[in-house]
Amino acid sequence: MKNKGPIAVIDVGAHFARLEIAQIMSDGRKYETLERLTQIVPLGLDVFTKGKISTTNITLVGKILKDFSVVIKEYKVKHIKTVATSAVREATNRELFIDRVFRISGIRLKVLESSEEAKIMFLALKEVVGEQFAFNKKNVMACVIGTGTTQI
Repeated sequence: MKNKGPIAVIDVGAHFARLEIAQIMSDGRKYETLERLTQIVPLGLDVFTKGKISTTNITLVGKILKDFSVVIKEYKVKHIKTVATSAVREATNRELFIDRVFRISGIRLKVLESSEEAKIMFLALKEVVGEQFAFNKKNVMACVIGTGTTQI
């Protein structure tokens, strides 16, 4: 038995924009991926060399998310979580980026702050490797090395 409908997650990172649509199973712990799309977006190159996202890449992300919104509508998704990580977080024009992407795509991105991103990584690691490595019973340190951030 399944829950009421599929959910979608959009992640805009330093190198990729990703969409995943999933159906959460009735037990609430398992899910089935219905669709997974990834498009290259060179935001990291812009931000980590020039400090801001170029107009060209703002438009590119807007168009990609507009295409994602078509797929989301096809699946009749009602619950969408959207995040943007380090490249958008560090961009001097992040508010302009978020506004223009919304105007093009109808999708409003939420910038995931470093502490939120670290918490999500911790919870994911705990879920994936918790039992196998006694993650829940020992003192553990994890290091995630990304393009724009390194989190411990």
